[in-house]
Amino acid sequence: MKRYILFGAIAFVLVMVVMAPAGLINRVTDRMPDVNLLDTAGSIWNGQGHLLIQGQDYGQLNWQLQPSTLVFLTPTFDWHLSHPQGELRGTAGSSLRNGNLAIQGSIAAAVFNPSLAIYDIYIRGEFTFTDILAKLSHANRTVVDIGGHIDWSGGLVRYTLAGRLQEVELPALTARLQMTDTNTAQAVVYPVHQQTPLMIASLGENGFVKVGITKLFTKMLHNPWPGSDPDHAVVLEVEEQLL
Repeated sequence: MKRYILFGAIAFVLVMVVMAPAGLINRVTDRMPDVNLLDTAGSIWNGQGHLLIQGQDYGQLNWQLQPSTLVFLTPTFDWHLSHPQGELRGTAGSSLRNGNLAIQGSIAAAVFNPSLAIYDIYIRGEFTFTDILAKLSHANRTVVDIGGHIDWSGGLVRYTLAGRLQEVELPALTARLQMTDTNTAQAVVYPVHQQTPLMIASLGENGFVKVGITKLFTKMLHNPWPGSDPDHAVVLEVEEQLL
């Protein structure tokens, strides 16, 4: 009898997921600052919507639930984000303790320029996301594991320094995502095929991100940092709450 009750409960959950409208996803995004999903259609099982982040259009998001993951209480979705200037895909799932996100694909850097405009930054080129896998803790909302890398094709970068507009052509760069010995999520940016870091971004508590810039990067930006510091030394740090 208990077995039949269990099977019946699982079947009921499956039916509810299949029939539930995709608009219920908005209850999740409503809790995420600056994230909106518009024009949702379909169901939670298999649906779509238009993704906006900080009011900027990031394209059409489609998702499909992997049914077998419900049995193990780890609901996982295959997702695909389509934009006129590229596409990303991967999986997103959750267990009782952690959430998981995987990302693959390529997209033009121009897609991110509206969000970067508040920092007076403009970039060209293309980003390629390879084997990105992140695990987030539900308890303290922090990244507990991350890996993969993001490659940028290189190109023109515009930025404002001391009130003056600067332009520079940068070579191809790669960002390696990793956990430090102190369990801090970190992205280290290098020139392709080189080992001297240019930037080190670390995710701290309460959504604060600290970005360190090395002396080598100041040279590449044609604003070399004075002094006898080695190229790998971090000579400038900024911190801001982004999450």
